[in-house]
Amino acid sequence: MGVNEPARGRRAAKFAGAGALFLGLLGAASLHGAEPAGLTFPDAARKMRTAHGALKAADAEIRTREEEVGAAKGFRLPRVDLSASYLALDRPIEMDLGPVNDVLHVISPKLNLANPVLVNQQTFQLTAGASWTLLAGGKVSAANAAAAARLEDARQLRRLAEEGLLTELVKRYFGLRLALAARDVRLDVRRGVETHAGHARRMEEEGVLSKAERLHSEVALAEAARQLKGAEQDVAIARAGLANLLALEGAGAEMVPATPLFVVGEVPPLEQFTVAAMAQNPNLGRLAAQKSLAAAGLSAAKGAWLPGVTVFGMREMYTADLTFIFPRWVVGAAATFPVFDGMTREHRIAAAKGQTDQVAELDAQARRDVAILVEKSYRELAKAREQYDALGPALVLGNESLRVRRRAFEEGLGTSLEVVDAELSLSRVRLERLRSALETDLALASLLEASGQADRFEAMRASAREEIER
Repeated sequence: MGVNEPARGRRAAKFAGAGALFLGLLGAASLHGAEPAGLTFPDAARKMRTAHGALKAADAEIRTREEEVGAAKGFRLPRVDLSASYLALDRPIEMDLGPVNDVLHVISPKLNLANPVLVNQQTFQLTAGASWTLLAGGKVSAANAAAAARLEDARQLRRLAEEGLLTELVKRYFGLRLALAARDVRLDVRRGVETHAGHARRMEEEGVLSKAERLHSEVALAEAARQLKGAEQDVAIARAGLANLLALEGAGAEMVPATPLFVVGEVPPLEQFTVAAMAQNPNLGRLAAQKSLAAAGLSAAKGAWLPGVTVFGMREMYTADLTFIFPRWVVGAAATFPVFDGMTREHRIAAAKGQTDQVAELDAQARRDVAILVEKSYRELAKAREQYDALGPALVLGNESLRVRRRAFEEGLGTSLEVVDAELSLSRVRLERLRSALETDLALASLLEASGQADRFEAMRASAREEIER
């Protein structure tokens, strides 16, 4: 009978372990059921676009530049003014006809002319005037081109901000998913080690396990609990970062990302991303706008050598106070041509050419930098996918190794150290595989941002070859 007691003890330990595992699974289900409502990645992206202050500021900048474009268009149209004035003098201004009257008195003493009034003592004037610049040496066209370039620059700046924020959202959103999954892995480790520690205590009581073996399991359990607490803190930190990006407060800050980590499927060739980057990268778009702005500045500088022609007209709308010396209407034209201005024009043209050359050099360098960035992100994506795939067999091996070590320990053929090592080895593989999935997602976001295609992220995520829940 003494020989069968250890066997019965081991069977009791196995049943107890199964019961503890079942209760642990029920606890996990209740824990996950208590989580707040999930937030999908598309919903998070929409929330960020509407709530983030940087994008709101960029939208305000675009509205400002649009108004400047409208103002520049007004330079092509005639200008109409209505002016009013009131004049009060100490006495009216008259033309002195004394010498004329002296001559007339020689002819006849009765002849006498009154002094005509040139300006009344009180005069009110209401004048309508119009002017239209027909030629301005290209300055009007340059002003319109410059306003359009500034508007395009503001739009590209907005794209740059949005795509950068989308990449940051991928980092924080799926970083929180990783933190939650890592917490689940740590929770599984703690439950597994807890079950193993319970087995160890019972086997020690039955006399089939040494105290050192049981203490080893207790130390492993304490370490698993410590790592679980650290994982919970990581979740809180990651959640706070995502809530800040989405401007969430209160209960909204406790949301759980509902979109899982994923591994992207088929990726187009590198050349396709490089071509897209040359055409769509917002940094290159800003430099293109700067090129247009520099060209407008050069055109305006050269326009200083051309004449300016303006036509104008004026009409007095209130004539009651006007004397005979004031015209009732005037029309005319004016032309100007600067002959010498101290070499100012030459220096401004040279400065504008220098600005054009500077932007051209910056554009050439930026294109090289963007091409390298696209290639770097593309190869990082390929590397992350390869690492994720390489960890697949290791995960299968880890699960099988843990199963075998647990069975051997329960049968008295293995040690507690072997079980704990197998448990920790499996958790390391699971965590490394999760990190590889996150690196895949981050590399994809960086690749799309560099190629100016950040808006394709959700479509590529939706067609992922694999999703990783935990």
